[in-house]
Amino acid sequence: MALSKDIFKRGTLDFLLLVLLQEQDMYGRQMKEELEKRTNGVYSLAEGAMYPVLYRLEEQNYIIHYERKITKRQVKIFYHLTDSGLSCVRELRDDYLAIAQGINTILNTIPKEAQPDESLLFTADGNSAIQDVSPSDIAAILPIPTA
Repeated sequence: MALSKDIFKRGTLDFLLLVLLQEQDMYGRQMKEELEKRTNGVYSLAEGAMYPVLYRLEEQNYIIHYERKITKRQVKIFYHLTDSGLSCVRELRDDYLAIAQGINTILNTIPKEAQPDESLLFTADGNSAIQDVSPSDIAAILPIPTA
């Protein structure tokens, strides 16, 4: 099952990083920690896993980076969302909401006899692995960017 979870995560990481940068400029470790915190550990990235994504987003002109001196000897690289990146966030958000609604519709219309054993729908800590999530729930998490 880890493979399928990784595929979903890989497909949404660009989007989620852009969403975080929509709120404020951040440096790499800050984004990593914020992503882990807000997703309750679902997005727990290896230390260097996020940087290739950031470099690709920068090559696509969705973000830019700048250096900020933190102490006399310490400089951090901060990332900033560009106007092009903001447009991309808006498009990706709309796409995500439509896809999530479609998936949710399918999951909620599976006949009872075809549904998996409910004991398989819970994680090791007893939390539900599948939850009904409406587009409005998702919209509350992913605010609509303002121009």
